[in-house]
Amino acid sequence: VIMGISKKTIKFCKMEDDKSEIDVGIIFMLALKGENNHINYLRDIVNFCKYEDKTERLYTTSSTEEAYKIFISEILEINEK
Repeated sequence: VIMGISKKTIKFCKMEDDKSEIDVGIIFMLALKGENNHINYLRDIVNFCKYEDKTERLYTTSSTEEAYKIFISEILEINEK
């Protein structure tokens, strides 16, 4: 799983309407083995992004390290020790 944060938004077509565009600043790319391995990752990402305050905090992080911490602990919910 790769997460990219672009300070300049990028136009993407909506999945449900390829003629409608949205501005995107956070991009997740999944390259996983197995037929359904992406389901849990997508669920975790969607659950996190449901909350505008969480998404805004991730988007406005000041460092790669902070973005990584949010990704690991709040999106994937992995507790690093």
